Amino acid sequence: SGGGGAGGAGGISKRGTGGAGGAGGAGYGANVVGGAGGAGGAGYAGGNGGAGGAGHAGTSANGGVGGAGGAGSTGSMAFVLYCAGTMNLASMTINAQGGVGGNGGAAGSSGNVNGGAGGAGGDGADIIMLSLGALSGSYTITNNGGAGGTGGAKTGSGTVGATGASGSDGAQIIAQVINT
Repeated sequence: SGGGGAGGAGGISKRGTGGAGGAGGAGYGANVVGGAGGAGGAGYAGGNGGAGGAGHAGTSANGGVGGAGGAGSTGSMAFVLYCAGTMNLASMTINAQGGVGGNGGAAGSSGNVNGGAGGAGGDGADIIMLSLGALSGSYTITNNGGAGGTGGAKTGSGTVGATGASGSDGAQIIAQVINT
């Protein structure tokens, strides 16, 4: 028997949050492992990865691996502000964080079986803002990497699935360019 079906990848979004990855299918049949979760799509904010499918109930089947979270906007987001006077950034909000990794699937309920590993979190985007004029006002930028997914539950003396790695935080460079 084959494993459970893998979840589909989330769609890419050019202006919003990437689509979430689909969940992996549960294993069906003796010792069939759960399917892997689909990866989240990239976007200004990355989509969340899909959960791994559970191993077939009543058998010694491993849980599926969670899908990876999608990345925030790929590469650096460069905002070059050519302003001779003060640039007021009050109430500006930028959300370019990475998606959360999918959770690993649970092990089958019989035997000593491992849970599926959690998916990795997506990376946050770099934010670069340069202005000729002064920058003022409070603003909010969220460009941290997504958290890794939780590992799936074990059965018996198996092992709990590994937690997925967290995504990398994006850099923030917000400064006034001073001509000398």
